Amino acid sequence: VECYNGNLRDVLATGKRDAVVARESANGLQLEGLSHTLVSSPKEVLATVMRGNANRVVAAMKMRTMLPSALS
Repeated sequence: VECYNGNLRDVLATGKRDAVVARESANGLQLEGLSHTLVSSPKEVLATVMRGNANRVVAAMKMRTMLPSALS
């Protein structure tokens, strides 16, 4: 989950998904509307974390700032 500009976003979601809803409960914060990814090995966990990290808005913005210098 990424919080960007006050919005929660599921960084593992494929395609356009409904908004992530956060609700407070007696047990803490509950998030609804998240995707699920089944992993069965440490390698799959790492690949999933890397995919989520690449889908973050911050990662996309960093790539945009790097592109002009790479083209010069």
